[in-house]
Formats: sequence, C-alpha cells, structure tokens
Amino acid sequence: MITKEQLKARKEYIGGSDAHHILGIKPYGCMRYLWYDKTDQIPDYDVFNDDLLKRGNKLEKLILEEYKERTGYNVRQVYRSIKSKEFSWAMVHLDGEIVGHKNGPGVLECKSVGRHIYWRVLEEGIPSYWIAQIQYAMFVTGREWASVAFLWADEWKFKTFDIGRDQGFVDMLIEAGENFWRKVENGPAPDRLDPKDKRCSKCAFRTTCQGEHLLTSHKDIGEEIPFDASLDMDIMELKELEGILSDAKESVDAKKEKIKELVGARPIVDCTGYRIHYKVVESNRLNSTKLKKDRPDIYKEYVTKSVSRPFKTIAK
Repeated sequence: MITKEQLKARKEYIGGSDAHHILGIKPYGCMRYLWYDKTDQIPDYDVFNDDLLKRGNKLEKLILEEYKERTGYNVRQVYRSIKSKEFSWAMVHLDGEIVGHKNGPGVLECKSVGRHIYWRVLEEGIPSYWIAQIQYAMFVTGREWASVAFLWADEWKFKTFDIGRDQGFVDMLIEAGENFWRKVENGPAPDRLDPKDKRCSKCAFRTTCQGEHLLTSHKDIGEEIPFDASLDMDIMELKELEGILSDAKESVDAKKEKIKELVGARPIVDCTGYRIHYKVVESNRLNSTKLKKDRPDIYKEYVTKSVSRPFKTIAK
C-alpha cells in the first residue's frame, strides 16, 4: 500500500504516475506542475486526500484478486519500488506482476473508476494518460507486455486490456524524462500553460505559477474583497461535481454523435424501448446584432434592460 512517506520519496525520481506530466498529456498533465512538486515547492493549496488514497489502496487488492479469478493468471504483489538500471531518475511502483504467462512476466496496472470513466474507456479505448503510465512501467522494468484492469465498484463491472510495449513511445518517455530531470537539477522551470487552460484551475501551485494572470480578465481587480473560509468545503465539492458533469457531458455528446451517424438520413427510428427523432427543423430567429447595426432606432425602441446576478467561480 502506498503511504505518505512513499509519496514523499517519489519527489526524488520520476514515477509512473508522473509520465503524463513530462509529456504534457491532457487533461491533467503539466510539466511545470511536476517541476514544482519534484523541487519540493510548497503547494498553495492542500490537495492530498487521505480517504481517496485509502480507497484506492483497498480496492487495488480487490481488483488484483478479480483479475486472477477472471483471467486465470497468477499475480504477485510487488512490495518495493523498482529502479531503472540505466536511468537514475526513473523508478516505478507496480500494482502487481503477472507471472506464468506464455509471453513472460507482465506488468499489472489496477484502476478504480467511476461510471463515466468506465463507459468512456469501453467506448473510446484506454486514455492516453493511462497508456503513458503503463508504457513507463514497461520501460523501467524491461517488460514486453502489460495488462490494465479497471473496476467500476458501484456496479461491479470489470474489464481488462492487454498492452504491448511500444518502443517508440518508450523512447519518447526517456527523452522527455531526461530533459525534465535536467530542469529539476539545474533549472529553469518549464514553461507555464496559458492561464485559461483548464489544467490550471485545479492545480495546487496555480497561484505560485500564474499569480494575477488568472484574474486579469475580470474587473474586480483592485477592489477590497472579503475572505470567507467557511465557503472552502462547499466550493471544493462544487469543483469536483463540475468536473464529473463536464466529463459526463463529453461522453453524452460523443454518444449522441455516434447514434446520429447510425440513424443517418432517417427522420424517425424505433429501437427497443425508445423512438428516436432526428428531423430537419426550420425556424426563424432575430439577428439582434444586425438589427442594432442597420436599424439602431428600432433596436433602441424595443430593447429592454435586464438585471441579473451571475454566479462565477474563478481560480486564483
């Protein structure tokens, strides 16, 4: 089980969970974030979640056992971090090692996921940031294949995918790792992301990194703004829910597009339990921008003022 002490020790090398950062793979990877972490900078915000860590550790054992039961392969847990024989900055902690397989020993990566990630993986394949982590593990251990096992615990839905070593990807990881570690040892810090990048809004180092750049597009700069720590818990929960909603919306939109392609030119289609309408609909809309430009007198006569109180949450 990963402990706080092991997490602290990870600052001394690049681990598998860092691989997507050195490549800057969206939606989470940021080389500058990783540089702050590896150079032992103090985060602006405490993002460590003991409960999440415990959940992952406990479910990891269940996923490992489920993998053995469903595949028939034997898996042994590895209770130590494995260091690269060639690169001092490269180390990995394995969830498990598959033994007794016809292709030789393989790496097992266990993932506990929610509903939207489970269905997204089935629909779109393994996320690129998972692939980076798994290829990194094969690079460090010298293994030629790996398997990722992921579980949606609420519905106990379980899937596995086998992955072969991609030497081109491994070479890219090695080059990126060497370049990044030189920056850790000698500087300078990697380039910042654009302040509008979504990755910045949840970063634990966002104020240190971006400073006032996160707020420059808003007119409240310079105002005396009260501070209320009682909002902290609710705003953090809101951000988590918004992230879930955003991921779910992307999956819903992608699924709708697939169904539209299957429906094709047919305006109405029945399927089991549902009727799909996909008709061409014509409507008339007022072009207020053109009206204001061409006939400002009419626009002024009919426009009405409205008062609202928009709710916004801006990362700082």
